[in-house]
Amino acid sequence: MAKIYKTKHGNCPILIIDNASRLAVKNPELLNDLQDIAKDGADDRLFITLFVSSEGHAPAQLLGKFVPLLK
Repeated sequence: MAKIYKTKHGNCPILIIDNASRLAVKNPELLNDLQDIAKDGADDRLFITLFVSSEGHAPAQLLGKFVPLLK
């Protein structure tokens, strides 16, 4: 679907995952899986994923995966 959208509109679709902080508490494995899918989609330039979260577990979990890469 993302390829079709990009071909038709010339832009990548955006997937918005709202309340990621709730997901981090209730199902952290799913949040990890979604983050991996988001990275693959971005690497392939198929779609952009936006994780929306308030303070809580999600920002730490999402950033924790990439902190070693920043060193």
